[in-house]
Amino acid sequence: MRLLVVGVFDDEVRAMQAVEALHVWRRARRQLGIRPIAVAGRRSSGATTCRTWGVLRPRRGALIGLLAGLLLLALPAAGAAGFVGWALGSVVFGLGGLIGMVPSDQVGAMVLELTAGSAALAALLAGAVGALVGCLVGLLVGLIDTAARGLSHAESVRTLAMLDTGSWAVVARAQLPVAPVVRDELARLGAAATIEAPASLGSAPSATTAAPSAVEGRQAEGGQLAPGSRER
Repeated sequence: MRLLVVGVFDDEVRAMQAVEALHVWRRARRQLGIRPIAVAGRRSSGATTCRTWGVLRPRRGALIGLLAGLLLLALPAAGAAGFVGWALGSVVFGLGGLIGMVPSDQVGAMVLELTAGSAALAALLAGAVGALVGCLVGLLVGLIDTAARGLSHAESVRTLAMLDTGSWAVVARAQLPVAPVVRDELARLGAAATIEAPASLGSAPSATTAAPSAVEGRQAEGGQLAPGSRER
């Protein structure tokens, strides 16, 4: 059984710092099989955001594909076209110079101009095609990677539903035996509370666990944990 372990933070800065630290911690413990991890937030304006770590996002994939396609097609095309332009220019302008149709002192410059023009035109045309194809391929790869290894839309919605306005969360999907380890790490990173919920729909979230610092603060203010909560 896989669980979503959600650590709630008071602001965006702490949540971002925590997810970065959790990402490094997870990479050092690959055997635990903790994936994916994400940060989610509900801003004061009511807008929500959810970003998964360790996956190729569609926008980044499109950018990488665009650059790769541009370089892979533009450079070879420019080289080939430049060589052909130089060869043809040398023959045509060379013969023209011999028979007097072209000033002999301008043959070299005209060959160079033809070579550069051919290379630039070929690079422009091939680069545009390569950039378009690479962008589409990168976008597709990013969409597939996000869908396969990232949080599902339902998991993102459920995580955001746990947050109050202005609060942020770091969420990780883990197997049931590993969930307590992730929960403790989130608490160490400063989570005010942690929530464990089944990754599949149809089950209610487990009890909320407040971090020790949060518990002490609430007790000092005379508050109590919500029903079903337990002090760690």
